[in-house]
Amino acid sequence: MKLLEKAKLRRLWLVALFPLGLGVTWLARRNPALTEQFYSRTVYPVLMTLLSNLSSLFPYALIEVILVAGGCWLARYLIQNIHRAIGQPQERKPIFLRVTSTLLAGASVIYFLFVLTCGINYHRLSFGELSGLPIRPSSTQELYALCQELVERTNVAREQVTVDERGVFTLSEQNMYQLARDARVQFEALGEGYPYLGGHYSQPKPLFCSELLSYFKYLGIFACFTGEPVINVFAPDYNLPVTMCHEQAHLRGFMREDEANFIAYLACVGSDDPDFVYSGLAQALIYSTNALYSADSDLYYQLRAQFSPGLEADLADDSAYWDAHDGKVAQVADAWNDTYLKANHQSDGVKSYGRMVDLLLADYRDRHGIE
Repeated sequence: MKLLEKAKLRRLWLVALFPLGLGVTWLARRNPALTEQFYSRTVYPVLMTLLSNLSSLFPYALIEVILVAGGCWLARYLIQNIHRAIGQPQERKPIFLRVTSTLLAGASVIYFLFVLTCGINYHRLSFGELSGLPIRPSSTQELYALCQELVERTNVAREQVTVDERGVFTLSEQNMYQLARDARVQFEALGEGYPYLGGHYSQPKPLFCSELLSYFKYLGIFACFTGEPVINVFAPDYNLPVTMCHEQAHLRGFMREDEANFIAYLACVGSDDPDFVYSGLAQALIYSTNALYSADSDLYYQLRAQFSPGLEADLADDSAYWDAHDGKVAQVADAWNDTYLKANHQSDGVKSYGRMVDLLLADYRDRHGIE
């Protein structure tokens, strides 16, 4: 009886981790500068360096093993208790309470670990503040000028890459582990110019269940519990270099999607590898021209006519791939992602991905000396 009471008490304390996590998040959101100083620049790098280097001892994505093992344990646990409840009707209420408290305790632990491993970083100082790139409203003409430059740069970069028999971009490095090592090198080089992006972390890992990830329309995921950037290697090739850099931006503690996109762009365009340069520019071009379409569709179509045939072939191939994986699963995943972003105070939800354009415009003004 005493052991049973102690087990109940432990579960009660574990459930208390949920409000504790909420409290830590509230404090971080109220004090971005202190969050930056005392967590993002101190605790987080040590914690994530330890986690990522431990997980790097495994050649596969450790998070996949954990998820499969956890899913199997959960299924077994629920089936066993359902069987007991059916066989022992008089014990149904205690069984229900025990299962409920166990699940609540488990969810509270997972949430608290999420807060400690990455949730706090949603409330650090923005990358724009740290890098000296002021965000301000921009005119449609400024956006058009940015898009014009990106079209020209992307068309030139497209001429430097390899294509397959269909005329579609294909990676010159087909070994995903080597490509991941190259991505880590690119990111470490970026850290020389941005000290808060520095550090020695593990490289991205391919996911065994990449095909499943495609049905969720995910290019990659940052597994904060294991410090692993994991990649959907079945996605069209031009997505992969910039996605690897995007997930590494999360690994460095920049959790906002718009910032991770922009940091990935910086890492790619600063590379000596044509594949990385093209991947980064193509992503920036897509986001920027989508924003231009919303602002002035006539200007968008003027620029779209300037896309090179090779770029158009890559975009068509990309659209065909994702259209083939469209369906209810993708809709549910999009709704879940939207809820997740809003829960972490990215108030635009999935639209926050488009705010990368604000940073691209700030960078454009900085490079061209525009006030």
